[in-house]
Amino acid sequence: GSARDDEGLLEEKLKPRADLPPLLTALGERRPERLHWIGTSFGLTSPLLRYWAKSGFKPVYLRQTASDITGEHSCILLRELGGVSAGPAPGWLEAFVGDFRVRLLSFLAGAHREMEPALALALLDPKIRHEEDEAVEAVAAGDGEAWVVPRSDGAPLSPFDLKRLQSYASNLVDHHMIQDLVPPLARAYFSGRIPVNLSYGQAAILCCVGLQHNDISKVEEALNLPANQILALFNKSVRKLHSHLKARAVKTIEASLPRIQEYKATPHKIGVDEDLEAAAKETTEAMKAKQQAVLSALGDLEQYAIKGADSEWDEIAKKGALKTTTVSIKGNKTPKKEEKTPGKDKGSAKKRQNKDDKDAGSAKKKTKKPRSMDNV
Repeated sequence: GSARDDEGLLEEKLKPRADLPPLLTALGERRPERLHWIGTSFGLTSPLLRYWAKSGFKPVYLRQTASDITGEHSCILLRELGGVSAGPAPGWLEAFVGDFRVRLLSFLAGAHREMEPALALALLDPKIRHEEDEAVEAVAAGDGEAWVVPRSDGAPLSPFDLKRLQSYASNLVDHHMIQDLVPPLARAYFSGRIPVNLSYGQAAILCCVGLQHNDISKVEEALNLPANQILALFNKSVRKLHSHLKARAVKTIEASLPRIQEYKATPHKIGVDEDLEAAAKETTEAMKAKQQAVLSALGDLEQYAIKGADSEWDEIAKKGALKTTTVSIKGNKTPKKEEKTPGKDKGSAKKRQNKDDKDAGSAKKKTKKPRSMDNV
């Protein structure tokens, strides 16, 4: 088959063909292609950037060297087109735009150091105004190491650095004292890691001083503002940045401290009134037992009882004229019977007889002194 093809090419005669499709067709007759994005490129100027930005185009590239003819930096902007089923996932353009803005933060200190602050802010497009809840949630969340502001050596800001920022915010030192901390603060702010509210003028000053590394005299020329007003706005911006960083540092330290276990109070099985009643009952029983022990130690208390019935005492009270000091009432108590012991009955009876005789003799000799009934 290849030999026949070679023979055909050798014997072929070139001549116009009538059935070939046209090389060019009208645009209205051609079916449009499915596009994922559309782009534009031009020499960067503020009016052109505003024009294309209003149409939804975002910058993804900026040449570092200026054109020899126009003196402008070439810029490429893209716009994402939706509605294509076979295209990339929505939002793919934001990754390119974010990467461009991160690189631009470093380029502003080099090739684009003379760029106008307004044009630089238009390319960076930072979020100037934040809701109050955003800052509060950012501080409460902590975000681990995402909020850390790295210094030139890569280490995070030390407590001494925060103290310097606080001293400048309190107007205790000059702005030269924190000049080395301004670039990392500016990069962190324009990267969106410090959600504080700054005015457009404060953001422009922070861009000139922190990103483009310009001194106050250059900032005066770029913004056409007096130096004292620039320093006042710069101090306010540093004060807001320091307040946010301090709040996050405190939150991080609190998270590293051991947590205090919460004490959960459980109700008692018995109430306070019942507990008091039980304690009172226990104390009363203890006092009664102690009193009973004292009474038991005294022995038989009947020996201390006053003899005589009420009628006998009433009769003696009626005889108050006697005025005696001693009142005798015959007792009605039956003496206890003693157990009889063999060999001792006669001796016991004799002793009782002698004792009775002795009591009778002493009673006759005793002289009674008159006593009033009031002492009875």
